[in-house]
Amino acid sequence: MRGNGGGLLKEAVDIVNLFVDKGQKIVSQKGKVKEMNVEYVGLKPAVDLQIPIAILVDRGSASASEIVTGAMQELDRGVIIGQRTFGKGLVQQTVKPLL
Repeated sequence: MRGNGGGLLKEAVDIVNLFVDKGQKIVSQKGKVKEMNVEYVGLKPAVDLQIPIAILVDRGSASASEIVTGAMQELDRGVIIGQRTFGKGLVQQTVKPLL
């Protein structure tokens, strides 16, 4: 994840899902609009639940790479090595206007 400054939330969830089982909560999204609150879970069986994982990060790691890193750490699936990340963990999502 070093130098990875962006990405899509869906792809971050799919990456984590490679290492955590189907149905496992990966990340939740909360915003100002309650209807946009979402909980993301693994949708597929994991590729490997046992392999040791070390995630390398630096100050250039941001956004979706922080989501992957945080989820892997929170779920005890990986060890984080490196510098403090950018720190935003920002997720943006397009919203269709209600007409």
